[in-house]
Amino acid sequence: MRAWQLTDPRDDRQRIAATKDPLLKGSCSWILEDPAFTQWSSDDKRWLLWIHGDPGKGKTMMMMGLAEEMERSAARKPGTGLVSYFFCQNTRQEQNSTAAALRGLIYLLAVQEPRLACHMRREWDKSGNKMFDGENSVYVLWRILSEMVADPALSTVCLLVDALDECDIQSTAAFLTLLTRHKWKDSQKVKWIISSRNELRITEWLQEPGAAFSTSLELNSRHVTGAVEAFIRFKVDQLADRKRYQITLKQSMMEYLAKHADGTFLWVALVCKELEKVAARKAQKVMESFPAGLTPLYDRMMELVRQDEDDDEVELRLILLRTATLAYRPLDLDEIGFVAGYEEGLRDNEKDLIDLVTSCGSFLTVSGQKVTFVHQSAKDYLTASGGCSIFPSGSRELHTELTRRQLDNMSAHLKRDVCGLRLPDASAQDVDANELRHHLPGHVQYACCYWGQHVDGCREVMGDDGPVHIFLQKHLLHWLEALGVLGRVSDAVHTCTTLQGMVKVRRGSLSG
Repeated sequence: MRAWQLTDPRDDRQRIAATKDPLLKGSCSWILEDPAFTQWSSDDKRWLLWIHGDPGKGKTMMMMGLAEEMERSAARKPGTGLVSYFFCQNTRQEQNSTAAALRGLIYLLAVQEPRLACHMRREWDKSGNKMFDGENSVYVLWRILSEMVADPALSTVCLLVDALDECDIQSTAAFLTLLTRHKWKDSQKVKWIISSRNELRITEWLQEPGAAFSTSLELNSRHVTGAVEAFIRFKVDQLADRKRYQITLKQSMMEYLAKHADGTFLWVALVCKELEKVAARKAQKVMESFPAGLTPLYDRMMELVRQDEDDDEVELRLILLRTATLAYRPLDLDEIGFVAGYEEGLRDNEKDLIDLVTSCGSFLTVSGQKVTFVHQSAKDYLTASGGCSIFPSGSRELHTELTRRQLDNMSAHLKRDVCGLRLPDASAQDVDANELRHHLPGHVQYACCYWGQHVDGCREVMGDDGPVHIFLQKHLLHWLEALGVLGRVSDAVHTCTTLQGMVKVRRGSLSG
């Protein structure tokens, strides 16, 4: 079970709930009366419900509410079934593929019903960790999940997967093929709920006749708008209590937000977050400067990021946004300063780093010790239209800079027997977590795992006697040892495959 646990969906759910505004009681309860939901609940032959909508419409909040409702329903009738769920997140490697989603669903079922673990064990004894790697992993995990839900020990099961659109394209295609074409031996036993954005790669599968019951948040705008208006009242009440707003200002604020929110929870949350920084006397003017729609709002937020008399401060913010956008996983506070290339006084000062993140607060937030995007749409904006603002010359130049920095960080720390284990047959489990962090700081761990992907984003550092060539000549075995200690040897395979694809082999010479 420890080997199987890439992430615990229960912890993910708790973390996501902590980063969002409190779920408003009843704000998503309309879905329980929605015709598509009631038909899905009662139809034994149709087992798939698809909830879809544009960014910021509250899909994750709804899925969290549905998971709670399903759990309560199962608890009222002990022994009637299990509920398993997974929340996909593009910014987290352990949550951005359908293989990870299947792995999480399987893990959570086995936690609740230990007898089901025998299905996991059979494949584990045969393949070990290999089952989690490669293009076949989705199919292997699907087979295991299918065997588990067919087990006589399980009466019924409800499986929920949130934000399918945040998974990689290849694994999503495989998952949707299996999901829509699979013939369950007992269709009364399993029910699925999937949520996603209105993306073509998903809609063309799930809108096929007979594939799924469908609930569109845009077509249910009346219900969504009502929930958003309740959210607005909740947020404005909070602001009014904290800022001591006059009744007239409070009423004006509710009216403006309701008029411009366009049924989007995220828009309301971002505007209210900015208003928290503003004195009551300026609130009306500042509020009216925020346009309707997420993209115009992000444009306005980018203007605010650039509004500072100190040009150096603005550049520090832009560097932070560039680094967070191009990083291949969320970075901890003690990592991001090194990866971004900040000077020593800043990169080691947690308070200053938090202040810097706060100054980019419409895009970034600190969750625990991790710097994350406030929403996937914020990263999408910076990757697309907003990228013109923070990457005026494109992202390749920064990937080159990041690659050189990762190579320098590794060269400064990697060496033979880097953790002082002394014995060649020592196991990674022999290294205490604190000792590992001491010998391989977070920014070095990030470099070991992801430098190859940054190379793929630029390629200027390749070539004979270039930075990559020199690093591999000096530190290839040191790098492999470090990945072994980190339990990430498979990353070396991916990196070397990527590098091999970049190298041109000339007749009569060897390079690589």
